[in-house]
Amino acid sequence: MPGPDSRRPEQLDAEAAKAFATGTTAQCLEAADLWRRAGDRYTTGGRTAEGAGAFRNAGRAMACAGDSEAALGYYGRAAELDDAAGSHQLLVLLDGSPLYDATSRSVADDARFVGAVNQLLGKLIPGQAASVTSAEDGQRVLEDLVARRLAPITVKAASGPVDVEFRRWFYSMTQPDALWERVTTDTTIQRPPAAYHFRYRVPTTGRDTTVMNRCADGCTIVIH
Repeated sequence: MPGPDSRRPEQLDAEAAKAFATGTTAQCLEAADLWRRAGDRYTTGGRTAEGAGAFRNAGRAMACAGDSEAALGYYGRAAELDDAAGSHQLLVLLDGSPLYDATSRSVADDARFVGAVNQLLGKLIPGQAASVTSAEDGQRVLEDLVARRLAPITVKAASGPVDVEFRRWFYSMTQPDALWERVTTDTTIQRPPAAYHFRYRVPTTGRDTTVMNRCADGCTIVIH
């Protein structure tokens, strides 16, 4: 059984570049994995600029391999390391998606959202042409961009422990049979940045309640 990989990030970086140069799907996938490992090691060593570069290259390699969703995840991880403003704007945009407000959503809201997502893509991915044409597509792109990070979600109860079930809002809308996760207050969990549905029984009234909360930038649910 092979031992742990002891290669330095610079060596992984160089090997990734060599694999990427061949341009085949298999070699692009190998390059992405090597750059991912290089990025992790650069970041662990406090070299965030090099880490961001490695993750950005991993995104290029995944795009070469035809996996645009994974590519966006690496570009988003790079932004988290070296573009604080762009990274925060990404979370703000995701929490502000017009899809969450079906009753008040308008054509103008969708247009503003699509324009903002395309502008952000152009900033995070140099040379990226406007590719988002709908709010649904924009939300998918934003969720792909944050796929390699986690948001803190805190659930608290004013008195005594409460069992809380939760799942992504998207699942409630498109996959009503999707499973719910369960936690007991008070606790903080880490989950992908997104909007979530939470359901619980209110201790003071015994009423079953379901609420939606936007948690791209983290959130706190307090049960009274």
